[in-house]
Amino acid sequence: MKLIVPVRVSIILFLCSYLLSCDSDPSEVGRDTKDANEAMGRSSLQTEHEQSTKHAYICGRVMVKSDVSSIPDIPFRQGMVLVVKAKDFSSLLEEAELVNAGNGVLRLTRFRMSKQVFYTYVQNSSVVGEKGAYKLELASGGYLMCLAKRSKARAEKFPLNVEGCFRLKVKEGDKHFIDIVIGVGGVRFIECPK
Repeated sequence: MKLIVPVRVSIILFLCSYLLSCDSDPSEVGRDTKDANEAMGRSSLQTEHEQSTKHAYICGRVMVKSDVSSIPDIPFRQGMVLVVKAKDFSSLLEEAELVNAGNGVLRLTRFRMSKQVFYTYVQNSSVVGEKGAYKLELASGGYLMCLAKRSKARAEKFPLNVEGCFRLKVKEGDKHFIDIVIGVGGVRFIECPK
């Protein structure tokens, strides 16, 4: 009985901190985006155009799903969430090194992305935070949101290994809460109700 109370309290505190992180000031999103761009070597000048218009905000968590019920899920700290315009995705796949076509299933499509392909096609990106959180801002339109794995072992961050993608359509002022779970069955994108 003593174990149940602290677990419930910690779950409530975790959910509150998670919801607060997603509802934070939109200017905070820009800071995360800037950090992600700097981490990947992209200058802030390349993204100034994106910041001059109204945007939709996307946030959530990226977690590694445990296949053992007694072991909790953990944040996917090596992750990066990136977004590509839907109309450019087939061109990106032609230039990227395809690992697995996923039988046409986007969440199972895996490929390696070079630095040149990243700078050519990625509209925005967010490095996954310590607790698994990410935030993005996008102009209205159709996109593919992808989960990539960054290498910690090498100083050079490329190539990125993309583990799967998800179709997303956004309008100005929208807020989307999308959790990403990676596990034995591949990547799952779970859009939470608004």
